[in-house]
Parts: sequence; C-alpha cells; structure tokens
Amino acid sequence: MTTPTTPSMSVVPIHELHVVRHVLTLCTRIQIYTRYVKWTLEAYPSAQNTPQSQLCPLLERATKAFQSSPEYKNDARYLKLWLHYIHLFSDAPRETFAYLARHNIGENLALFYEEFAAWLEGAGRFTQAEEIYNLGIDREARPVERLIRKYGEFQHRLESRPQEAPEPSSPALPAVRPALAAKMDPFALASPSAPSPQPQSQPKTAGGASRSGKPKLAIFSDGDDAARPGSTGSTEGWDSIGSLADRKKENATEARPWAGETLKVGKKNTGVPKMSIFKDEVS
Repeated sequence: MTTPTTPSMSVVPIHELHVVRHVLTLCTRIQIYTRYVKWTLEAYPSAQNTPQSQLCPLLERATKAFQSSPEYKNDARYLKLWLHYIHLFSDAPRETFAYLARHNIGENLALFYEEFAAWLEGAGRFTQAEEIYNLGIDREARPVERLIRKYGEFQHRLESRPQEAPEPSSPALPAVRPALAAKMDPFALASPSAPSPQPQSQPKTAGGASRSGKPKLAIFSDGDDAARPGSTGSTEGWDSIGSLADRKKENATEARPWAGETLKVGKKNTGVPKMSIFKDEVS
C-alpha cells in the first residue's frame, strides 16, 4: 500500500519576491501620499497654500519620492500630485511643466497636455498652447478622444480671440542647447596629453590685438559643433527641481551658532559733555 504524497508547491524565486515586495511598497506609498494630500485639501479648504496646512512640503516630498521610479512616469496619481504643486505653490509654472516633459512625467497622459495647454492659454500664449495640443495628439496620449475634444474646444476659443494680441515666438518646450547644457571639465585643457596649440594656428579675435599687445576679449558664438570630449554635462534638464524654500533662501538669514559671536551696541558717548540739569535758584 502506497502512502499518498502531497503535491509539491511551486517555489517562487527570491528575486521575484523582492520585485513584488518593491512594487507593493511603492503602491502603498503612493496611496498614502494621495490620501494624505486629499485629506489636507479637505481639512484646509481656505488655507491650502499657507504654512499652517504644511501642504507645500508634503507635495514636495511626494513628488520627489517617485521621481526615479519609471513605473510611475505615466501614473495619473503621480501626475496629479505634480499638478497640485503647480497650481498652488509653483513660482514658475511653465518651467515646472518643462521639467516634467524633460523627465517624461505624464508623457503618455492626456491630462498633462490639457493642463499645460490650459495654463499657456490663460497666459495668452495661444500659439504655444496649440503646439502642446498637437504634441499630445501626435503621441496618442490617453485618452486621446478626450484630448481631441479639448483641442476642438480650444480651436473655437482661438477663432474668437483678437488677432492683434502679441504672443512670444519661442516654442512651448524650449530645447536645451549643447553650449549651455554641457559642463566643461576645467582640468581637461590642462592635461598633459592635450597637444599644445601652435602659435600660427591660433584664431584671430574680432578686434585684433590692442596697443598693449594683449588680445581683446573674444566673443563667443553658438555653432553647430558638438560638445567637447571633456564635457560631462547632460541634456536631460535638472536632476531635481528643488524646494520652494531653497529657491527663496536669499530672503532668509542663515542660522549660525552663537558661540564666539558679539552683539553690536550703540556708540559710546566720548568727548561730549553730559546734559546739564536745570535747577531753580532759591532767593
């Protein structure tokens, strides 16, 4: 008589358990942040952008927590956290939208293009707003039907606006120029392996040499040349947008220890006679 054996359980690899645990942790964290922000907005309906609500540091922590997670680049919950920050606290909304675009946050979501275009339209930048709508439609941002409907409504408003209104000619998402994005290595030119330039091959400056023999200041002009080999820069934009307190730190005095500090007092009265007190003479 044979003893019945229990079926063997499938063994899950350890690395898959770590991946599942990581995903569950991220889902739990973004749900916590989303509920916390929702509770703060409801608890402070008329004081959302005040220090009492602490909503600004909360949104800054929430947006930074998932910035390096690619699975949340096109998560509507994460994008809405950024939109709350832009609407309530951002001191430069257009730059913040450009920061999101450079980091591909909300690239496949129609909500990003709708909100960005709505802000540009409110600022009187109709040409740039139309550019953002077309960009989202070309990328088939979901839901694309809603984005197309929003674009149609925008076109009706575009036809009824005054044509003489001046608008900037710059693109909605400025391109990063290599000359400005590259960070040159200051020690690259001084390395021994770099060949020393020949005196006869040096380019002449625009104004030539002055009477003292020193060359005049050469004027830099953008060109089509690629970045130098010693460049370590990146064209992806800022790694972090920072916090509102960091951008306004020039308006606050930095705290320092009191050890060794001296308090400034008023000037001492030296060389000036004291005020004489008048007294009545008794006859």
